[in-house]
Amino acid sequence: MHWSSFRWQPEKGIAATALRAVVIVAALLGLSGTASAFILQISATAFVPRDEAVPDTDIGEEFNGLLLNADGRYFAPVVFPRAGRVCSFSLVFRDSDGDPGIDITARLMRKKFGGAAGAFDPPVVMARAKSTGADNFIRVAEDVTIKQGAIRPGNSFYFVELDVPFSTLEVLGVQIDFRETCPPL
Repeated sequence: MHWSSFRWQPEKGIAATALRAVVIVAALLGLSGTASAFILQISATAFVPRDEAVPDTDIGEEFNGLLLNADGRYFAPVVFPRAGRVCSFSLVFRDSDGDPGIDITARLMRKKFGGAAGAFDPPVVMARAKSTGADNFIRVAEDVTIKQGAIRPGNSFYFVELDVPFSTLEVLGVQIDFRETCPPL
């Protein structure tokens, strides 16, 4: 996709806003011809709640770039610009609740299609990052043990799932280190 062919299509709603953000990121990444690493970033403001049918779920609000006062599950698509590998997956968060076991979990997911993949087969969890402990500062939880890290845009869709179990946990976003090959650990 060439930048000059990108046309802004104004739409309404949270899902449309998230989709516009993903399209812009994909367009910008497609401009680079280098083989260097990309850090794909998905801001918490792009995540869409999917627990509307669950009672007592608070979809949260955006406040200065944070997903704040949220409680539930949230999803955002990931658009990789080409084939490659995921080398690490990080959650950027603030967890100051002090309750052990009440943590934010972010998962990078792959939903395969085509071939022997079934529509109702569960997606593969490629990576998982989780908040731990209580601290009033912004922190990063990283997973470098990526399962099935090869990206195959021709036979899979990718997305991030956030599980925010309590409304005093804040999410800034996630980062995905994407390269042609990963450096040794």
